Amino acid sequence: MRFRFSWPVRAASPIAGNLTRLGKVKLNLDCWIFYQEGYVNIDRNEVRADRYEDISTLPSFEANCADEIYAGHVAEHVDDVKASFRRWV
Repeated sequence: MRFRFSWPVRAASPIAGNLTRLGKVKLNLDCWIFYQEGYVNIDRNEVRADRYEDISTLPSFEANCADEIYAGHVAEHVDDVKASFRRWV
């Protein structure tokens, strides 16, 4: 698994529904203005995103569901960085 560092529950695009059934996915956490095609873009704010939810828990995703996670500028927004990272991967 490649791991790069980049927040948010309401579906905003067709890909946002039933994601846990898709198997492995690429996540762009706290996407803000950095929306990436081919990723499930997640943010908690009203920006262009596929999902809006809290990235520290990612309630709509099963643990270890991601092939790749882009999480730039995230560590400073998460209370327990180690616990969140373990949950994501």
